[in-house]
Amino acid sequence: MGAGIFQLFLLVAIFVGYGYAIYFAFEKNNELQKSDPSVRPYRWGYFQSALVLAHTVFGGAALLVLPVGKDFTSSIGSGLLQMALGIALVGFLFWLGFALFKRRRSGWIVFLILLALGAFSELADGQLGSGLGGLLVLALSGIYVQKRWEEFSRPAPQSTEPPSDTADTV
Repeated sequence: MGAGIFQLFLLVAIFVGYGYAIYFAFEKNNELQKSDPSVRPYRWGYFQSALVLAHTVFGGAALLVLPVGKDFTSSIGSGLLQMALGIALVGFLFWLGFALFKRRRSGWIVFLILLALGAFSELADGQLGSGLGGLLVLALSGIYVQKRWEEFSRPAPQSTEPPSDTADTV
């Protein structure tokens, strides 16, 4: 009985999370379009960013609340190491969500690599449905990034002019 309630809660949380991510993507895109109408829409990027950040928040909370099995704790040494690894993972995922939100190329590169690793590991485990779904998201994201690569932020261009040594004198 308790497992059924937990599964129902998890299903509702997933639907609410995805609903909020869709709402967030459309709202942030509307703000972007109002601030600069010449910029192409970024709904897919905001959607992916919202999902990564939501997984980060809920995953971080789960690391603090849920007990970890004895096998895992004993295999990595101590609870302190486990906590350090969890904090590092949450920090990495937070960076990834923020990089996607800010339209950073580095965020998209890492995101595509993680999507590929996830999809291929699911296929390797024999989970055909999840693996093909992951490959579909990977393909859509790859096409999206390819079409918008030039729009995504780059490092500031370096000036080819030497620095000026002249100071204004009054």
